[in-house]
Amino acid sequence: MVDVQADAASKVGTNPQDEASGAFAFAGLVVDLDACTLKREFGDAIALTRGEFALLREFVRRPGRVLSRDLLLDAMSGRSNFPFDRSVDVMVGRLRKKIEPDPKQPSVIQTVPGEGYRFSAPLSPRKPPAETVAAATAALPGDTAMPPPAAIPRTWRALWPVLAAAVALCLFAAAATIQWRPTPQETAPRLSIVVLPFENMSGDKNQDYFADGITDDLTTDLSHLQDSFVISRGTAFTYKGKPVDAKEIRRELGVRYVLEGSVRRLGEKVEINAQLISTETGAHVWADRFEGERSTLGEMQVDVVGRLANSLGAELVKAEALRSTRERPGNPDAVDLAMQAQVKWNLPDSKASTNEAVTLSERALALDPQNVRALTVLAGASLDRVSDQWSDDPPGDIAHAEKAIDAALALQPENSLAHYVRGYLYQVKQQWGPSIAEEETAIALDPNNARAHGLGGLVKMFVGRSEDGLAGVETALRLSPRDPHVPWWQFDMCALLGNLGHDEQAIPWCNKAVTGLPQVYLPLLHLAGADALAGHDKDAKEAAAQLLKVYPGFTVQGWASIHWSDDPTFNARYQRVTEGLRKAGLPEGEKKPN
Repeated sequence: MVDVQADAASKVGTNPQDEASGAFAFAGLVVDLDACTLKREFGDAIALTRGEFALLREFVRRPGRVLSRDLLLDAMSGRSNFPFDRSVDVMVGRLRKKIEPDPKQPSVIQTVPGEGYRFSAPLSPRKPPAETVAAATAALPGDTAMPPPAAIPRTWRALWPVLAAAVALCLFAAAATIQWRPTPQETAPRLSIVVLPFENMSGDKNQDYFADGITDDLTTDLSHLQDSFVISRGTAFTYKGKPVDAKEIRRELGVRYVLEGSVRRLGEKVEINAQLISTETGAHVWADRFEGERSTLGEMQVDVVGRLANSLGAELVKAEALRSTRERPGNPDAVDLAMQAQVKWNLPDSKASTNEAVTLSERALALDPQNVRALTVLAGASLDRVSDQWSDDPPGDIAHAEKAIDAALALQPENSLAHYVRGYLYQVKQQWGPSIAEEETAIALDPNNARAHGLGGLVKMFVGRSEDGLAGVETALRLSPRDPHVPWWQFDMCALLGNLGHDEQAIPWCNKAVTGLPQVYLPLLHLAGADALAGHDKDAKEAAAQLLKVYPGFTVQGWASIHWSDDPTFNARYQRVTEGLRKAGLPEGEKKPN
């Protein structure tokens, strides 16, 4: 039920005398309503569009009150709401992505069903910079005021138009002597791209907010990709509504790839199409389509942008790896080799592809010891060897991985993928707290890092938080449903649900993981245990037989003797899983000392 006073307040017109001004802190951020800025409390500025800041200003000026969509739309664009206009929802979704700790579970801007939105974060006023300067000046010895700057003589001010005209003439003459030349393909950055404005094909101009929002957010998110070169939004939007030729884009902007897309309304459904195009050949490199409900455009935008950013990151690297193999088969450079290594690392797990990723990374590092991509892939693939029981020297591979990832983060401390791999390292070393912290750092740096969401979810199982872990893995699957890591996330769901004792729910996930990871023993292990505990004896024995083929010499006692964690909740649940393996008929083996 909506508070009557709050509801009335949401409909009050804008009165500057009654509204807050100055700077305020909330949720680790500081917004300055006078300077129109938003920044992290101890960090960088956060870029907001004009509409996003107008929306935030309204929320901060009326904390705790329910604000209707009519009021918010008027604040954003100076126009009243139209029937079923969802542009406010889209803008709220974009703003949440930038200010919420978890945009999927908003705590700063909360939805009030059927009414609007409420700003629920506590606000604390911050002293404006001018007051701070005044206070510091007042404390100076002698209480001497600083003199005002000397006025510029009137005669010089009178000359400004003449000087400006002279400068303009000089610039024009200089420009006339320089012949513009298109950027040659050889000098275009490898991972260079422009995100063209998505076309609104709905016939409903109110959907422009949604199409433009996808373009804005994708441009921002793709700029986080390692070694990427992304044309700015301002330049990209000069192509809005114009017919575009990919090869012409290449000549004008010097990029290798164009991403274009469209938004179409089909009844109450919204369909989004996206295509990645090579500017060299004009050929489509990759395409995808998304569908969602028109009533949830804000949430849909976050999902679509996250999925596109994940897919495009992998597709761009794959395309450039193939290009280098085709154009420089006998003479790859360090960047070529590092991208080829990442493509191998991104493949579904196999011993051969993992070893190739290690070898290619090492070749890249022999040419360039500071190649961050190669260092990160080398660390991740070395850890895969250990996790998948393919390592001939686990301590050596772990040490190798630790050295590589430390070097990568020393070179690029804010590399989200590198933080994910360091969290993976801590997982392999069974240091669960540091692992969770690293994955949270990776997500903070790149909320679309699906791998960090997935691994961060699984690791919570080892500290007795399997229920919390499910949400992280579900986010990974939603962000990147076609990712090569999907079989691992399916295994994570299998393990988390089995750990919670939800065996029937775990079994389908375990089966999916077995299909995707046929050479990995862990999905078969959990499938055998879950089937046995659920009373599916025949299926349990089949899974146990397959497990012994993948991992000869496996015994229940060998599994039981592994000390994963000191957490009592985890250990109690682990004993239950071990009993399931025993019921599945796996060999007991000799009891090993702890």
